[in-house]
Amino acid sequence: MASTASSGKTPAQLLAEQHEAHHATVEETIDAEDIEHPPPFHHTEETKDAAAAPNGTANGMMSTKAAGKQKAKEQTGPLDTQDEEAFPTLGASSKNTAKAPGWGSKGTLNAAASPALSSKAPATARPARSPAPTSGGQLNMPGQHCDSFDIETQDLDKTKSLKTVLDAAKRKYKVNTDVQEINAGKTRRFIAQGMSAVGVRQALMDISKAISVEKTITFQIPTSVTGMIVGKAGANIKKLQTDNGVDIKIEKQGDAGLDGQGTSQVKIKGDAAATRVVRAEIEKVVKANQPKVNLPMREIPPEFYPFLASRHEQDVQRLRDQHNLDIDIPQYNQWAAQPPPRPVARGARPQFVPHGDSYITLAGEQAGALQAKLALEALVQQLEAELMLEELTCEQVLHPYLVGDRGMSPEEFMQRTGCALIVPPGHEETDEVHII
Repeated sequence: MASTASSGKTPAQLLAEQHEAHHATVEETIDAEDIEHPPPFHHTEETKDAAAAPNGTANGMMSTKAAGKQKAKEQTGPLDTQDEEAFPTLGASSKNTAKAPGWGSKGTLNAAASPALSSKAPATARPARSPAPTSGGQLNMPGQHCDSFDIETQDLDKTKSLKTVLDAAKRKYKVNTDVQEINAGKTRRFIAQGMSAVGVRQALMDISKAISVEKTITFQIPTSVTGMIVGKAGANIKKLQTDNGVDIKIEKQGDAGLDGQGTSQVKIKGDAAATRVVRAEIEKVVKANQPKVNLPMREIPPEFYPFLASRHEQDVQRLRDQHNLDIDIPQYNQWAAQPPPRPVARGARPQFVPHGDSYITLAGEQAGALQAKLALEALVQQLEAELMLEELTCEQVLHPYLVGDRGMSPEEFMQRTGCALIVPPGHEETDEVHII
């Protein structure tokens, strides 16, 4: 402090004089990472040239790193914080920024498909809700409930004003209802949307009752699944009736037959749309719980077999496809236990009766087999009202030349004539043949 006072200089001035002989310079040195990671072998000559050139250049050209540093030095002015290149967005591409689609856009609202809603989002972020399109192709708005039902156009009550019915439901339940035509105009779809799920459901029930005619449908189900449909103390069937405004009755159709499979008849009464919905619900339960069966149809006389297999071939094939069944119809061109019955009078229709031990069999799910059985029985009733029988005499030695190994096939005879030719077995001494 004394020397400072005597010289009259401040400590800063003294310190500057002490280091006056030292001149600091700034030189470009090799970066540490360049020493640890030298350039590839094929760039060695280029590197040497760059080192030999002044200012870190080679052939008058700056190296990439030097150019980058030079570019950084030349940048002036304030920083642009909105520059995506200088400040890339975290967690998303800087060039393909995802934009959430609006309600009117065609983009999907699926969060899994949107980069902006990826799994890397912060844990505190609330997940976006993806509205699911309804069966009518509309979007279920957040906080809104949506439901729909279909009705055949032919089941609509033409005396009712559709606009009046929809307006009444809107005022009562605060529900908007849209109507669409589907299935080439054969079906109408009613789509309701509102704040309350109960209100939407009740509105659809009121609309269905108001615009559709009353209908009663009956169908059969396996007795084995009846308990699942009725439920404990009738809980399931009561819920179906309450939710859809219909009346349901299930009656057992006698005891199980020789095949061990019993059936029950379901009778549904209500408006056309509701009966259709309830039947679909019941058949869904039946399909999920029904057993596999191999159902023989012993009650069909064999005289009908050729006509079911030929004239109604398309109907039988449709039953196979519709119910996913194997339907086997035995060939019948030669009687075994007894011949076809003679008509009681000339010109009268024959009264065919079941006989023999070859039966039509239906193999597949029980409910489908029962439905196909009913359809085949209806075809048989139709044939009973159409078929006639003619009894002719032909020497027995000629029978094999009519239909069989030495004659034409039964299918070809049916195709040519529209008739079935039935011959006796070889051990029967009779010349009678029957044409049906």
